Amino acid sequence: MMNDVPTENSALEATHCHQSALGEIDKMNKELEQLKEDLFKTRVKSHILHVDLATQFSPHMVEKLSRVKEDCNRCSMTVNMHLQADQK
Repeated sequence: MMNDVPTENSALEATHCHQSALGEIDKMNKELEQLKEDLFKTRVKSHILHVDLATQFSPHMVEKLSRVKEDCNRCSMTVNMHLQADQK
């Protein structure tokens, strides 16, 4: 009958076991958070590479980028001409 009564040692063992389990859960949670962060970074990197690959072989995107570059050059020349005119 005395075996059914919890002793102080069994309570300490249960507390130690509980603390140990909590420590393992915290460790697993940190590992999962790190995996989640790594997965997110990998997904972003994958998306960027996908966009890069799509734009390299898309004639439409190459043409659009060329037009934007030409527009930017024209704009720069206009700004420079106005700056030179203001300086005179």
